[in-house]
Parts: sequence; structure tokens; C-alpha cells
Amino acid sequence: MKRGHHHGDLREALLTAGQHLLDREGIEGVTIRACARSAGVSHAAPINHFPDRRALLTALAVQCMDQLDRQTRDALALAEPAPRARLEALWDVSVAYGQAYPNRYRLMGRADLRDTEDPALKDMLERLLEPIAALGAQLVPGRLAARSLVLALCAALTGYVFMMIDGNLATAHDPDSGQPLHRAILDLLLAGQG
Repeated sequence: MKRGHHHGDLREALLTAGQHLLDREGIEGVTIRACARSAGVSHAAPINHFPDRRALLTALAVQCMDQLDRQTRDALALAEPAPRARLEALWDVSVAYGQAYPNRYRLMGRADLRDTEDPALKDMLERLLEPIAALGAQLVPGRLAARSLVLALCAALTGYVFMMIDGNLATAHDPDSGQPLHRAILDLLLAGQG
């Protein structure tokens, strides 16, 4: 006999199950049927919350982004006020999150698996970009230059984390300075920006 969930907490139970499956088995292991089984409900029970796998993966991606956003904002609250120090804190959090939860990070980067029109996803993406966009605006004058810097920072950070979690980096430290490689990359990108 399956254990039941109240209607109100079934969505959360399915997301919790999905996150455990994601961590353990990767994106491929996250299916509606597997989440239902793990949550102890029938395979048809999730239909009211997640009509298809894309909806489930979108909600999981939003949950992962929210975790990263909260960790980022906590780190920024403790960081020195200078934009450079705040960017370092932001990068450190993203790298640490990717190392700790590589499959969650991978899911966040897979737009092809998500409903890009989902309102919660759109809101979360804005929230995630807000701190780095604000810092970019402080570092360079002009909206176009700031947007270009933000794009370069996001691309470099995301690319670095993916290379790291996929095992494509020979070292995690810069051979010249000895500092973490992601910090050396940030230094290169911000050369002359203060």
C-alpha cells in the first residue's frame, strides 16, 4: 500500500524526491514515475502538479536556482562593499555550488529541458542575474559596456564551472599566482576595471 500525501505537500514531496534522484542519478534519472515511486505515490498522482517531465525539470531547476541565489545573497551580505570583493564572493559561491552539486548545476544550464516561458523560471533567472548586473554597472560606465561585462562574466563563470565539474581542467589553481583558477580568470576579465 502506498503512503499518501496531503494534496498540499505532494508537490514538495515530488520535488524533494526529484532533487535526491538528480543528485544520485543525474538528469536522466529524474522522471515523473521515479519521483512518484520515491515519494510513495502512484505514478498518476503527480499529474496535477507536473503534467510532463519538462514541467518537473523546470520546477527542479527553479528550486536549484533559488538555493544558489540564497547562498549568493548570504555571501554578498558578508562581503566587503567594493564591487570587486563582491564579485569574488559571487564567483566563489557559484564554484562551490557546482562542486557540491554538479547535477543540479548541469540542470540549471540545460535550457532545452526547461519550459523557458514558465513565470517562476523567468523570475528566478532575473533574481540570479540581479547581483552580477548591479556589480557590472558599478564597474564600467555606460549601459552597453556594463551589459557586455556582465555577459562576459556570466559566460566565463558558467563555462569554468562546467569545465570543472566535467573534469576538463587539469588544475584548480593558477600556476603563476597560486590562487584559485576561477579567481585568476576573474582578475583577467576585470583587468583595468578597479
